[in-house]
Amino acid sequence: MKKILLISLFIFIGRIFTSCNKAGHQPEIHIRRMEKDLFECPPETLKDSIPVLYARYNPFFQLFTEAIINIGDSSNPSFAEYLTNFVTNYGVYLSYQESQKVFADMSGIEKSLEKAFGRYLELFPGEKIPVICSFISGYLQGIAALDTIVAIGLDMYLGRNYEPYAIMWPDKKYKRYNLHPAKIPSDVIQFWAMSRYPFGAEENTVLANMLYHGKIWYFTRQLMPDEPDTLVFGFSPLQLQWCQNNEKQMWTYLVEHQLLYNSNYMTVHKLVGEGPFTYYFTRESPARAAVWLGYRIISSYMKNNPGISLEQLMKDNDYVRLLSMSKYKP
Repeated sequence: MKKILLISLFIFIGRIFTSCNKAGHQPEIHIRRMEKDLFECPPETLKDSIPVLYARYNPFFQLFTEAIINIGDSSNPSFAEYLTNFVTNYGVYLSYQESQKVFADMSGIEKSLEKAFGRYLELFPGEKIPVICSFISGYLQGIAALDTIVAIGLDMYLGRNYEPYAIMWPDKKYKRYNLHPAKIPSDVIQFWAMSRYPFGAEENTVLANMLYHGKIWYFTRQLMPDEPDTLVFGFSPLQLQWCQNNEKQMWTYLVEHQLLYNSNYMTVHKLVGEGPFTYYFTRESPARAAVWLGYRIISSYMKNNPGISLEQLMKDNDYVRLLSMSKYKP
């Protein structure tokens, strides 16, 4: 995944939503281009534009300056200087220029999100959907999600072969694999789901993490049923095939080695975190293969409990019970 979601820092300030559409009506998504408003402002007048940026993009603009590019807030006397230094940084500005070429037209992404959020309004009638905006992060953040707004760090989706990625992460081909435009729609839905339904398990076990992130993937699949599994999961076709061929072996390994209820941080990270492969499995496995197992368990749970709504699933943090009622048999 991209840099870990800053959930702990996401203070839900205000209630900024796009208009709520009636069930069955597809909403209109227009991505607000914050990076244009910021980078196209002449550096010598940027200070005067700061109140406009706050008014147009908060609560995200505050999150952007305080928690992503880490320059503090406007109460700092040096704030305008720090912000000017960011937008005039040579490497950052080059990424902005490239983003305007790659994302000159975002209508395809907007249409994908319209379909996904239209599906959401069908499943959650009466709910509202977030504002979507874009920004340049300095290669620090792919998606930043709050309950009311989701922001896309365009400089983290410029293409697998974008040269600066290879310079920054020369030995992390796995990290570069998902840094392309087609990954944006499913990432938006996943990170927004994580902001709406944060991890709420009493114990931070392998099982809880597997099923929590499995729920996020399941939620995304329900909103984006036509999206390829490889995009939603971030796997290559060969990695997905490996998971399908080795589902029973993976599950047996976790059970026999008593890893499901292990709460050691490193053990959890090795099974559900980013990396070149899943530590306890073979090098042909994708990282987060255990999350794919979690997705399979959640899918089995929903299949065997047809009376459970998607909302009920997402609010249920009793992962031991979910496993039991899933009747999962790989």
